[in-house]
Amino acid sequence: GAAEIRAAVKANGSFGRTGYGVFAAEEDGDAGRSMQLLRGTQSWDSLTLGAQHSRVERPFLDRDAEVTALDARWKPSDQWLVRPLWMHSRSDTAGISQSGNAAGVVADWDVPGPWRQQYFLIYSDARFELNDLGFQDRNDYRYLEWETGYRQDALPPESRFASHSWEGDYIWRENTAGELLQRQVTLQRYSELRSGSNMYFFARWRDAVVDDRLSRGNGSVPRQSGPQFFIEANRPRRGDGHWSFYWNFEISPNHVDGLSYYGGIRPRWHASDRFDVDLGLFAWRQSDWLLWQEGREFGSFSSRRVELFSNLNWFIDDRQELRVKLQAIAIDAEAIAARRLDERGRLVASSAALEDFQLRNLG
Repeated sequence: GAAEIRAAVKANGSFGRTGYGVFAAEEDGDAGRSMQLLRGTQSWDSLTLGAQHSRVERPFLDRDAEVTALDARWKPSDQWLVRPLWMHSRSDTAGISQSGNAAGVVADWDVPGPWRQQYFLIYSDARFELNDLGFQDRNDYRYLEWETGYRQDALPPESRFASHSWEGDYIWRENTAGELLQRQVTLQRYSELRSGSNMYFFARWRDAVVDDRLSRGNGSVPRQSGPQFFIEANRPRRGDGHWSFYWNFEISPNHVDGLSYYGGIRPRWHASDRFDVDLGLFAWRQSDWLLWQEGREFGSFSSRRVELFSNLNWFIDDRQELRVKLQAIAIDAEAIAARRLDERGRLVASSAALEDFQLRNLG
């Protein structure tokens, strides 16, 4: 978990076209980390090369970890920008050593006119580690993404919209064993309204894939295909008015069967420029919520979830502020089917016991 910083130093600067950065910190407590990072860059007219090395010592876990990275920023023309990256990690935990690699390239194509395109190609092996000093949602994957965008600014004066930013993308990801983890096509739009409000939505099709992490190492679990739709809107405070609003709504496929629905609203009251408070109420309905039980056993639940939260912000003066957050969550889950992952990677009926459950949490 997070720890208090006992001491830290940070410095960065440049000598001509050579840049540098140094960071070091010591966390307090028995579980505190010792962190060091060094970065250097060298620039030319159309090319910048970078190198970085970090080291983290975690005595509480008997662990030390290092990550080395090489990167570049190459602009071969006014329309193209290419950013390759290679990383190598090494760790030692209680005498057990591990090393891994990751690499990727991002290419931006600024097409003449209102169009743009972006390409992503990323790879990480199953032993690459970044989370000692950084964030990595997972390793063990190959990832490909193509995006294209179009911006509309010249809308008719009578339109309630001032601009639209359209984007379409295709995403494909598999693990290094060749199992398909993600394949989807998305169309999305972000709009600015002349009233000052904004709106965003996306419509997506998700192909049938597998989840290779849900079973905690006991096999990959199939996920159904289906459509996904999301929309949200934000109406900001206007002038000396006292209210602003946010709302959203989402439909997405469950893991095994059916669709889930999520949505809610959050009004915010502004007493002044320095004091505001909001109250959000959101609900989530899942007709088939798949939860891992143990081994290769799973349970499907019909669930209802309600979230209530509030945020109070008081900016007392230029140097003092008070923030209070409150969140309450209630879940009712009714057991509907016990399932087991068979040797062919299918979810089949199981005779394992399955019970309803409830959760009430206030924090």
